[in-house]
Amino acid sequence: MGVSKDLPLLDVIINKAISKVSPVEIEALNKKWLKTKETILFTEEELDFIKNKTVNLAFYDKWAPIIFSENGKEYGLAFDFWQYIADKANLKTNFIVKNNFDDVLKSIEEKSSDIIIATSKSPEKEKYAIFSDIYYKSPIGIATLQDKNYIPDASHLIGKKIGVGKNYSAHKILKEKYPTMDFVFIKNIEEGLEFLSANKIYALVDTMPILTYNIQKYAYSNIKISGTTGVDIDLRMMIRDDYKVLQSITDKVLQTMSPSDKNQIYNKWLKFEYSEAYDYTFLWKYFLPLVLIIFIISYKNRQLLSYQKELKTAKNDLENTLKTFRSLVNLTIEGIIIISDNKIIYSNDEIFKIFKITKKDIQNNSFYNLFGKNNSISIHEIIQNTDTQTYELIGLKNFETKFPILVKSKKVIFENQPSTILSIIDMSEIKNKENLLIQQSKMASMGEMIGNIAHQWRQPLSLISTAASGMKIQKEFDQLDDKTFNDTLDSITNTTLFLSQTIEDFQNYLKEDKEKKEFDINSSIKKILNIIKGSFTKYDIKVNLDLEEDLIINSYENELNQAILNILNNAKDALIGFDNQEKYINIKSYKTTNGIVIEIIDNAGGIKEENLSKVFEPYFTTKHKSQGTGLGLYMTHKIITSSMKGKIEITNTQNKFNNKLFNKCAKVKIALPFS
Repeated sequence: MGVSKDLPLLDVIINKAISKVSPVEIEALNKKWLKTKETILFTEEELDFIKNKTVNLAFYDKWAPIIFSENGKEYGLAFDFWQYIADKANLKTNFIVKNNFDDVLKSIEEKSSDIIIATSKSPEKEKYAIFSDIYYKSPIGIATLQDKNYIPDASHLIGKKIGVGKNYSAHKILKEKYPTMDFVFIKNIEEGLEFLSANKIYALVDTMPILTYNIQKYAYSNIKISGTTGVDIDLRMMIRDDYKVLQSITDKVLQTMSPSDKNQIYNKWLKFEYSEAYDYTFLWKYFLPLVLIIFIISYKNRQLLSYQKELKTAKNDLENTLKTFRSLVNLTIEGIIIISDNKIIYSNDEIFKIFKITKKDIQNNSFYNLFGKNNSISIHEIIQNTDTQTYELIGLKNFETKFPILVKSKKVIFENQPSTILSIIDMSEIKNKENLLIQQSKMASMGEMIGNIAHQWRQPLSLISTAASGMKIQKEFDQLDDKTFNDTLDSITNTTLFLSQTIEDFQNYLKEDKEKKEFDINSSIKKILNIIKGSFTKYDIKVNLDLEEDLIINSYENELNQAILNILNNAKDALIGFDNQEKYINIKSYKTTNGIVIEIIDNAGGIKEENLSKVFEPYFTTKHKSQGTGLGLYMTHKIITSSMKGKIEITNTQNKFNNKLFNKCAKVKIALPFS
């Protein structure tokens, strides 16, 4: 400032005033008018990186509130810091979600990703990565059940099972400091809290914000923060080691962040206050017992007030959770019933739609009246078992009309009393679609069946035609004697009977009857072989039978016939592609203590391992679209497991055919109960 020489006193006053301006005030003026802190000078190399590179950011989204995602959107303290950096530096970002934190680290090591925005520095990571400046420092906290005492540091955890994320920063830091600590590795914080709540671990360690946020989020009223480990995590951004220019850009932006910018992010995500207990050993040793007693009373009183406040908060959270639960179950397409002492204490709106009843109907009728009496397992048994299996039962709409349902049960505590929750799904529409699939499958195989019959009829019809024309010629030349005449007629008659039997077998296959009856397994096998014998002969496929006698079951014969036909047709289609190899199918049947087993093995090279788990899926096929619908084995599986209550499995195996060992064979094993 320029001052007139005639006013020396003013010069003194101004200088005194300037000397009283603090550095903070000067910085505030600079920031307000000159914006020196917001101007970041990037080098040519950095500007080139910013212009031409997209930063691949890898993260594991189960670490709220530091880093997580919901509905495809990224959230958390670390993301806000990165967004600040990306905005200031005009960086382009591509987000990559990984299944676990190990995969995140591996992506940096393999350089398929460029940066991790929430981790700490360690010698092991420094072998393949570089790190930004620290942007957040957090203590590693200790969570325990409510009945555990205060834990002053991590040394008190030695000898106990401690839950921690494998290769997380907390794990690495504590392992280095306490190598004998007994760690139990968890997939994520949610699993860790489940383990702790179920008393599978003594304590769970992670950063304080992570523990506090998730205990509150999942409403674990039996879990508390019992102390800290005495170790802090310095959160940094981890960058692949060949991207030093990205490290430079990141640090430049972090260094220009004002305290208010950082606090704005901290306050958004870290809305929790932590208080550490003090070591009162000094007080015990040097102050009078009376002072100690007064302190304890005061401390307990304050603790009691804190507990009362926490209980009130927990109560509100519980009430809100219950409201949310009721809203959620009313939005599901499943019917939900909660039962206690054989009485319905809660049901959602979908139950009334499924069973076509009202709340008044439930009040005036027994719960068990909603279910039919001819189920293989009763609803009472399902409630008693609560084995989380799914059962197919018969329900009664309006207590009268039968319809198929799926039921699953689980024991819960609802409104402070032991209860059972039942999940019920109406299967009517699904069953209708399933019946359509059955008909579609049967129609698909009918065309092939008709082709088989046509092929099988050609030779007998040719025989009849040849015999008839031969007799006519012999008659014209007066060479037809009685023996030749009778033998020829017998041959025609036998051939006609064969054709008639083929038609009868085909008619039996087309029958839609669904009645159980006793029948011989071997008879079914031979009937199907009789139908497709011509097709097998055409392609030179040899069938070896090893059938144990007297294999009688009480079940659905036509459905088993369809299942066997589907399997044999599949085997035939597979064998057709092997021109330079002998083609065999072995069929074996035998009795066990539980029922009857049918094994069908072909030497067509087996099934690819990746397809073994898919062969029973609808519309899955390895054939060309013109050759298969993908329904044959699906319907075969439905017939064996649902209709006949049996089991079916397909495996690859070795097998001998005509004393020659084939290494790649497909084996279909069907196990059926006697009734």
